[in-house]
Amino acid sequence: MDGALLLIAANESCPQPQTSEHLAAVEIMRLQHIIILQNKVDLIQENAAINQHEAIQKFIQVCYHYAIFTHLIG
Repeated sequence: MDGALLLIAANESCPQPQTSEHLAAVEIMRLQHIIILQNKVDLIQENAAINQHEAIQKFIQVCYHYAIFTHLIG
């Protein structure tokens, strides 16, 4: 496996316990490519989505600085 996708729901707090577990699995597998997707942004207000985006950025900044982070709408 060359990479992974991590899907994080915008209408839930981050990180969830499973988020940490999934990222630990990525680290164990020594994957160098991870794309983090934030979905369900249409269910929350824009400022809440931005706040969660910042929380995710902080969460992954140290160990997962090579991750690509994007939003999914719908």
